[in-house]
Amino acid sequence: MVEFRLRFFGGLGLMLGDQDLTRPLSVKAQGLICYLASTGRPQSRLKLAGMFWGENPETDALRSLRVALTKMRKHAAPYIEATRQTIAFKDSSSHWIDSETFDHHLRLVQHADGAAARTHLREAIQLYTGDFLDGYQAGDAYGFEEWVSTQRESYQTRALAAIEKLIEIYIDYQEYEPAIDCANQLLQIDPWREKAHRSLMWLYMQSGQRGAALRQYDNCRSILADEVGVEPEPQTVQLWRQIKEQEGAVMVTTQPLPFPKAEVAEKKPFQAPPLIPFFSGRDAELAQLMAKIEQSQDVQVICMAGRGGGGKTSLAVQVAHTYQD
Repeated sequence: MVEFRLRFFGGLGLMLGDQDLTRPLSVKAQGLICYLASTGRPQSRLKLAGMFWGENPETDALRSLRVALTKMRKHAAPYIEATRQTIAFKDSSSHWIDSETFDHHLRLVQHADGAAARTHLREAIQLYTGDFLDGYQAGDAYGFEEWVSTQRESYQTRALAAIEKLIEIYIDYQEYEPAIDCANQLLQIDPWREKAHRSLMWLYMQSGQRGAALRQYDNCRSILADEVGVEPEPQTVQLWRQIKEQEGAVMVTTQPLPFPKAEVAEKKPFQAPPLIPFFSGRDAELAQLMAKIEQSQDVQVICMAGRGGGGKTSLAVQVAHTYQD
C-alpha cells in the first residue's frame, strides 16, 4: 500500500505517494481528512455534517458530506472507512502524520532523561515547523475552525514547553550553540517571551558573543516597546548590566553569569483568544456559567456541549475575558 503522509504543522500537506491530494480535493474534504486522521476514531456523519456545513439545513449538510466523502474515497479509498452512521480514518493503514509523531516523541520524553530526552525533544521540535494548519481555511466550516483553533493553541503550548526543556538540557551539557538555535526558534514562535530573550542573552555571553548578547537586549527592548508598550523586566535589565560589566573579559566561560531562572511567582500571561466582535444572544448561558464559577467550590471543569458552529468557543472566550483578572 502506498504511504499516506499528512503534514499539519506550518500548513497543510497531503501526499499519497507522489500525488498531492490538496489539488483534487476541496478545502472541506481536506479538512475532513485532517479531522478524521487527527482524532483517530470513527466520527458520526451527523457530527461531521454539523462541523463543516452547520450553516445549512441538516438534510443539505448530510448531502454535502456524502459528496465530499465520494471524492475522498476516489483518491484515498484504502484510508477511509465508512458505514451508514460513521466515517473513520483507518488507523491500521500505512500512513505518517507529523502531529502524531510529535506527540509520540513527547510521550517518550516523560520516561527518559539525559541524552535520550534530548534526542526525543529534538525530534519533536524539528517536526514543529509552524502552527497547526497555519494558513488553512475551510470556508464557513465554523465547527471545524473552532477545533483547529484549539489544536493550534495546544500544539504551540507544547512546542514552546519542549523547546524550553531542550534548552535546559543543552545548558546542562554546556552545548551552547544548539541551545542558541533553540532559543531563536522559540522567539520566532513567541517574540514577546521575555524569558527567552534573557536566556538568549545569557547563552550568547557564555559562548563568547558579548556583542550579540547586547544586541539581543536591544531587540528585546524594541519588541516590547513597539508591540506591547512596556519596558523590559528588572531581571532583564540586571542581566544586561552584568553583561556590560564583562567588557574586556578574555574568557567568558571563566566568569559565567548565573543562568536567569524563572521566578516562582512569575505571573502567567493571559492567553485566551481575542474577544468575539458583536457577541450577543447568550445572556442566559453566560449568566449560568458565571454562577457556576462563582458559587461552586468543588467544580474544576465545566463542559459545554452542542453542535459544531453553535458558538461554544465564543461563549467560553467571553467568560474568560470576564474573569481575566
